[in-house]
Amino acid sequence: MSSGRGATVRLTYAEALIDDKGEKRNRGEIFGKHIQGIFDEFLMDGARNRTYMPLGWKTWRYLQLDIETSDQPLEVERLRTWFTAYRLKNVDTSSQTTIP
Repeated sequence: MSSGRGATVRLTYAEALIDDKGEKRNRGEIFGKHIQGIFDEFLMDGARNRTYMPLGWKTWRYLQLDIETSDQPLEVERLRTWFTAYRLKNVDTSSQTTIP
């Protein structure tokens, strides 16, 4: 990020969006829902080419950026994330028996 002295940037992370009743339901639906989750907040110092990074890993499906500027415009030059996942191993359970 560059410039934007005094601006705040909040990144909110969530696995699902919620409706007005606070229910998640189908996490693939987005209309009529909003984000509620953990967040990181950064205060811009006005310098150029700054890199901001959370201190810890977050797991999320949805990311919302809320930016509030002051007297100076803020330039978001790039937003980058890392994808990580565990391997899913397919197991054929049709031949297994259950012990009562």
